[in-house]
Amino acid sequence: MARTRGAKSSSPSSRKRVPREGPVPDPTSEPPWPKVVSPPARRYLTRSGGRPLQKRARVESSEPIDLTEQSPEPSPAPSPVPSPAPPAQPQELQPPLSEPQIHPG
Repeated sequence: MARTRGAKSSSPSSRKRVPREGPVPDPTSEPPWPKVVSPPARRYLTRSGGRPLQKRARVESSEPIDLTEQSPEPSPAPSPVPSPAPPAQPQELQPPLSEPQIHPG
């Protein structure tokens, strides 16, 4: 009986060794992991880079508006004042439109 048990136990143990080899390939599948982390890292950079770009665009659009308001005051020539005045109205409508776009973004 002991001999049979030994043989039976040795059979399962050898079979268990085969499944253990499954985890051994894990180290081989580790290299792919770094590759998968690369795409996410790139996405992170794109996100952080994209956000600043959007904020910069907003600042640029608001900067021209401020410059236009300041320009008419010191500007001695009245012709530049009327010129920026009409565009100033459409520009005011644009800010609200860009706000909703930034929200969904």
